[in-house]
Amino acid sequence: MKEKFQIEIADVPLSIISDEKEEYINALVTKLDGEIRDLTVRSKRCSKMDAALLIALDYCSEKQKADKRIRNLEAQVSLYDANLRRLREENAALEARLAGKSDEESAPAEVKAEAPAAEEKPAEKQAERPATLGKMRQLEMMLQGMKDDKN
Repeated sequence: MKEKFQIEIADVPLSIISDEKEEYINALVTKLDGEIRDLTVRSKRCSKMDAALLIALDYCSEKQKADKRIRNLEAQVSLYDANLRRLREENAALEARLAGKSDEESAPAEVKAEAPAAEEKPAEKQAERPATLGKMRQLEMMLQGMKDDKN
């Protein structure tokens, strides 16, 4: 709900309307007022207007850098998400192959003899499975961390 606030920044009274809570507005006013006063005290030739414009320029610069960082992080999250989907699909395929192998081992001896040799998995492929699961868990944790940071 929008609320009207009477504030004063650098001895300039203002009326503003905001959805934010009063504590938040007061914290912003205190920070900005303090920065303007610090800048005008440090440089006697700097007027309040000059200080306000320099601080506004600094905040715009920080916002653009933050926006760029957010875009980069969102792209990275998308990449991690795609990798995670790919690893989940790979994991499902490996689990299906492993389940097929278990079925073959429980089959009678004559059925085992008929199974094509091409389906036998070398030890290297079976060793890949734990590594793939480890990568998938690592990507899931990174993706969750990035989503938490974004929120």
